[in-house]
Amino acid sequence: MTVLVVDDQPDVVRGILEGVDWKKLHIDRALGAGSAEEAKGIFKTQQVDILLCDIEMPAENGIELCAWVQQHDPMVRCIILTSHAEFSCAQQALKLGASDYILQPARYEVIENALQKAMLEQWEKKSLSAYSKQAMQEEKRYSRHVLQDFLSGLRPAEDTARCLLPFGFQVQPDTVCQCVLIQRFAWTKEPWETELLLYAMQNVVEEVMEPAVGQSMALYWPPDQYGLLLVYRPDQIAGKNPEGMALFARFCREEAGLQAAIYADTPAIFANMPASLTRLQACSRDNVTGQEDVFSTGISRQTLPDPPDLTRWKNLLRQGGCTELVEKEIEGYLQDLAGRGLLNSEALRRFHEDYLQMFFALMQEYQDSAHEVFRETYDYELMLQSGESLKKLRQFIHFTLTYLREKAEPETGGRAQIDRVLEFIHQNIQRNIGRKEIAQAVYLNPEYLSRLFKKEMHIGLTEYLTQERMKIAQTLLRSTTLPIGLVASRVGYVNFSHFARIFKKEYGVSPSEYRQSSRKEQS
Repeated sequence: MTVLVVDDQPDVVRGILEGVDWKKLHIDRALGAGSAEEAKGIFKTQQVDILLCDIEMPAENGIELCAWVQQHDPMVRCIILTSHAEFSCAQQALKLGASDYILQPARYEVIENALQKAMLEQWEKKSLSAYSKQAMQEEKRYSRHVLQDFLSGLRPAEDTARCLLPFGFQVQPDTVCQCVLIQRFAWTKEPWETELLLYAMQNVVEEVMEPAVGQSMALYWPPDQYGLLLVYRPDQIAGKNPEGMALFARFCREEAGLQAAIYADTPAIFANMPASLTRLQACSRDNVTGQEDVFSTGISRQTLPDPPDLTRWKNLLRQGGCTELVEKEIEGYLQDLAGRGLLNSEALRRFHEDYLQMFFALMQEYQDSAHEVFRETYDYELMLQSGESLKKLRQFIHFTLTYLREKAEPETGGRAQIDRVLEFIHQNIQRNIGRKEIAQAVYLNPEYLSRLFKKEMHIGLTEYLTQERMKIAQTLLRSTTLPIGLVASRVGYVNFSHFARIFKKEYGVSPSEYRQSSRKEQS
């Protein structure tokens, strides 16, 4: 708790600062200022809770200062001091929200009582503000929960409209609405907090779609989908603003940093919104290539394509030395489907199932059991999910072909996996990467990665990471003037002390000592 005493008479300020029992009041700091200008400077740089201010001051009086404070921070409580019993001044101060009005000279006990009253008022005001914020958050959560239940088919339209009305969301079963689904693929910037992103999406879409859209509600379906329900005004034509949706997409891409696809269904009555969301979710599943765009009618479902020649691929893989050729042919087949608009969720699922059947058949020929492969080498859940998108499928295919090459060519297969590991390490050495992240990047089980790395490199993975980081740190210390803390961050260490300890353990001297000795050698 901080109190600021403002008076153009230094003796008055000093007297209050020295005479009031701040410790008894549990006030941590008491500051002084000789003018309104000086007081404003303090407010701009420090947190002040209570202002004790004289009315009669040159240039800018206490009433004006009190008004400025209330405008910039309404939580501050003001106590007015004056040597004249002018009721008009007191009335003006109290209208501005002053906590009290003290006639000078006043005993310190009177000032202390006024301070206690102001402290109590501020505590009540802060508590009420916190309660109001909490209540607003609860209202938002409840409203979203009600709307999500409705869109999922768990609540009728009439009941939903009735439940949302007390919270200012006015909609009826026959109100014209539009459902929008945002599918996030990745972040290009620092990820936003979900609540902040929903708030921003709602504000932006209402702004770019006005005057047609009267209100909206933003929703979130973890882990990567957001929704918007747009409510159109009765006197407006719905769904005739592609420019507005394009501006919203631009906000998502440039401001929010979202790599995303946006699906907007045709406007319909509120009662039909669950069916609308179902259509959009189907469109989202069909976007297996991760195409970023605004889809007003979704991605069309085409006739399923002819299956690939899996028998040919199986025979090539049996021969050994053909994994790169097979991978190239698979990629060409998938690219051809995507180019002809035939690669939807159903086509991808069928290809995934057929490919798995081929892979398991080849594993059986090598007398390998599936449970051993997906327990020790590749993550089982990733295998199950690899038919959900083209990106995931490509990753799984790359793993399986590398695995089969290792079986057919044991002298080179393991080395190929390690080459991918080393490539990832050297591309990301500046980050605090560890075994788990590396294993995920190359689609291997972490324990299997450790064993394979030790076998191929004759050094533990953690030890290798440390050595590589220290080599780069040596170079930076020797050839640049970067601060040592920045050098540490450049090689993936967030804790400077830990970096210095590891460096000294590796080279016998501290980073600063190493830099000094290197400069002496160079000179």
